[in-house]
Amino acid sequence: MEIRKLSIKDDFEQVGELIYLTDPYIYPYWFQDNIDEAKKMFNILIRKNTIFNYKNCIVAIENKKIIGLILGVAKENKITDKLESLKKISFNYRYVIEKYISKIYKLYKKDTIYIMCVCVLPEFRNHKVASKMMDFFVKEFKNREFLLEVLADNTFAKKLYKNFGFVKIKRTLGFSGYGFPKVMVDVMTRRYNNL
Repeated sequence: MEIRKLSIKDDFEQVGELIYLTDPYIYPYWFQDNIDEAKKMFNILIRKNTIFNYKNCIVAIENKKIIGLILGVAKENKITDKLESLKKISFNYRYVIEKYISKIYKLYKKDTIYIMCVCVLPEFRNHKVASKMMDFFVKEFKNREFLLEVLADNTFAKKLYKNFGFVKIKRTLGFSGYGFPKVMVDVMTRRYNNL
């Protein structure tokens, strides 16, 4: 298995599938349970200068297939695309993206990396793929603080994060789609001197 940064030459539809699978609420709601639509849209967003840009991704590759992903955004990453071009595709996508970006950028201070997505394809889970990606990721951004949100009932993910020095700082309501029951998420942080 190879762990490395995502390249412009990689298959972004595979990456889009992983982003979609990251959260059982946000992306299925956003794309109305249409994973093919999500893969097409993420293929566009990954190429553009958005928070989903390929330069923000670490991937795990097995037999030339992307099987895992970590997407992290630093506050100094410039989001220069106004996303107006996405309005032609769907106003809803554009609106949600902009709301998501503004929420994320208000959450943390300048030297923090916000981990948006950690995902491994279901058939490759329980093989330490996420652990190897996280090890690569925290070494890549040493001397930085990390912040992430995880579903409160996702004990497997929380165990992984705790093994890498993350601690819970609060529990809050997460987004599950308008008109749907709210879900609880834990906000976790890892300061560079935690390990």
